[in-house]
Amino acid sequence: MKLGTGRRPLRRWALRRWRYVLALFAVVAVLACSLTLAVLGGMTGGRAAAAGKVSSPDTRRSPGTLTAAGALRAFNAAFAVNAGKALVYRLSTAGGSTTLFKESELMEMAVDAYGRTHQPSLLRTLKALYHGLLLKEGRNWLRARSNDDLMWSALMCMHLYQATGDATYLSRARTIFDRTYARAWSADLGGGLWNTVARASKNTCVVAPAIMTAGDLYLALHVPRYLRIAKTLFAWMQTHLYDAGSGAVWDNVSEGAGGTIVDRRTFTYNQGGFLGAADLLYRITGVRAYHTECLKALAYTETDMTTGGGILKAESGTGPTQFDSAGGFKGIFVRNAWAVIGRYGLRGPALWLRANAKAAKACADARGLIDEDWSRPTGSGVLSAFSCSSAVVLLQMTGP
Repeated sequence: MKLGTGRRPLRRWALRRWRYVLALFAVVAVLACSLTLAVLGGMTGGRAAAAGKVSSPDTRRSPGTLTAAGALRAFNAAFAVNAGKALVYRLSTAGGSTTLFKESELMEMAVDAYGRTHQPSLLRTLKALYHGLLLKEGRNWLRARSNDDLMWSALMCMHLYQATGDATYLSRARTIFDRTYARAWSADLGGGLWNTVARASKNTCVVAPAIMTAGDLYLALHVPRYLRIAKTLFAWMQTHLYDAGSGAVWDNVSEGAGGTIVDRRTFTYNQGGFLGAADLLYRITGVRAYHTECLKALAYTETDMTTGGGILKAESGTGPTQFDSAGGFKGIFVRNAWAVIGRYGLRGPALWLRANAKAAKACADARGLIDEDWSRPTGSGVLSAFSCSSAVVLLQMTGP
């Protein structure tokens, strides 16, 4: 009886001790989490990194001699932030945090680099970038209001799966696609997908990546529903947002007081998304009409969306509100166009994009960064990661 009574104070003391220890761990965890989020947000400096460490760009190189590997190293030195096992890209050379869409496209750039070399270090970079994306966005990406952001992220996950064989990425791509498609599709305006949850317009920039993701899911899972979705969405895009006579892909369609309104602006990412979707359906179905429309969209971009010298135009516009708005669009076009060019041995378009690569390299600054305008030297002000990514993608595609 006395022995048992003597143990109670000891137990109470032990419990109090463990409460203090757990409280201390909680405080440390909160501080660590806050520090990580500050670093991941890119609001402060941070070590630039890819695959753990990145060497500084060689500022002694001659103009126009930048290689694909050198461009990636320079990009990572300027924009990558390493926080333990996570790697993220900052919004600009001044810091800042990117959106899900831009994060996905910068991840695509890294996939392009891995696809060119298959270096183990770049595979580690992909895993670190994905980990950083999860830390920043969480696991529920469906909180995003933009359906196009989600479809580009789903497509990125499919490309990660294709590059690595890791079914984790396939599962995430399927989940994002299924849930986004369910909330974005409606019979309004003849079908298609709403660009955001506000349901103001139906855009090429959500429909095209949805088609490519659905087609890739069909190839990976052999579920007929995904092919039906891809074919139906492409038919809708052809009818509502495409000029079959010229190969121009229009931006969006909406309903106005006077009826249907078609926004006929053209952007390189819409051209690239359309031709990538058309080519994927051609490869799946063998229907020649898809291939024909793919080549029309490619030709239109070369003839109508370039300078007099055949260089793809900058698309972000001017003024502070236009910073970073469309600078990475050309990367999406180049990725899809180069795949088509290589697949069918298109010599003329290949020479055209290699000429663009030569022009872009000549615009590099001392750090090896290339802004979105490939017709003049890169400026010395704040540079956007998204805008600088287009040239990095171009060099990964055209090499060396």
